Amino acid sequence: MSLVRITTIEGTDREPPRLPEEWRSPGLSPALGPNYGSINGFPSAQRYTQLRGKGSLRSLRHVISYDALPHSQQPSHATHPSGGVTPYKVPNRKRFAQVCVTVLACWLASGLVFGYAALKPVLISEGVYRELCTPEEIRENVEVCYEQDLRLNFFFAIASTTCNVSALPVGTILDRYGPRVCAVIGSIALAIGSLLMGYAFAIPHFDGYVLANVFLALGGTFLFVPSFSIANAFPKYAGTIVATVTGAFDASAAVFLFYRLAYESSGGSFTPQKFFFGYLVVPAAIFIAQFTLMTPDGYKTIPQLEAKIEKIEDATNDVHDSDDELSDREVRRQRARRREHRESKLAELENVVGDAEFREAREHKEEERLVTSGVWGALHGRPAHIQMLSPWFILITLITVLQMLRMGKL
Repeated sequence: MSLVRITTIEGTDREPPRLPEEWRSPGLSPALGPNYGSINGFPSAQRYTQLRGKGSLRSLRHVISYDALPHSQQPSHATHPSGGVTPYKVPNRKRFAQVCVTVLACWLASGLVFGYAALKPVLISEGVYRELCTPEEIRENVEVCYEQDLRLNFFFAIASTTCNVSALPVGTILDRYGPRVCAVIGSIALAIGSLLMGYAFAIPHFDGYVLANVFLALGGTFLFVPSFSIANAFPKYAGTIVATVTGAFDASAAVFLFYRLAYESSGGSFTPQKFFFGYLVVPAAIFIAQFTLMTPDGYKTIPQLEAKIEKIEDATNDVHDSDDELSDREVRRQRARRREHRESKLAELENVVGDAEFREAREHKEEERLVTSGVWGALHGRPAHIQMLSPWFILITLITVLQMLRMGKL
């Protein structure tokens, strides 16, 4: 085993294949031989040793499991991924459209609550929580009083906490029910949050701001976490797609900034009530896209595709037990047909994932990067309480706290 270990986090590992010694001999060729296609081509299991395994190492790839509450009786999604559509079965244009819709949805909704700093001046201008100010502060015409500022910052703190904590249940739902269920729940949560915000401005004594931001945060998480799986639509460009989705999440904080600019340029006539009621178009569009464009279970992961490639590359699949009942000529015809079908599927898979040389180079590059990092595998296989007491977890927590404080002060 190499330094790169098997974990539930996406990575690469290698182990020697369990093959007979003669399979690994460089003098043997994977050629099928002159008798391929006849009954005598593979008369016994001993003849299978004519086939040689490709490469001296076998890739073991694993995907991220977001399930915070895995069933002990069931295999982990990380080691036994299932479901999903094989990418080549969906046209390139449709897959590209799905990626674009996912990125657009993330940009418009996934991190909406983190744009609070841009929305706060609008809330102050609209007099939100102004009734909490003391008579003295009102007489002095203080722009934002102490209690008002505390209450405004409170619902951002609740929203940002909800956004981070909700990742646990969202990950569980994603692994068990798929990305479509998550997106539908997310669009409904966004719609509820928008309605509550709109009515909070429309009805004077209705304080729905805190609850509205909780739903907006939930909706954003339900959209963002499943969005990473869209990278499986184009496995060769998965890194670029993941980076784009992450960038869209960061850019979603600018939605409130654009609204504030529109609010100020309109002299306050474009009220928050109009904005949030109009924003209902976004969750409605996301909901419709899930049933008209997106695939319900997403696409097969790279480990699943590589498992299919490994199975298809096995030429012994061309030999069926039923061949014994056929004539030599029919056996040759059937095996030739099976070989052509197998090779056509292999070509389609390699067009999506990359050929053997491309995959080998990618795996070596990933392995070198992880080993060079110096921290890969530091907490693998450790119990949760030990991970939470480690300096790595403490540092990550401190960075998160500092980022939250920074967002609240901007």
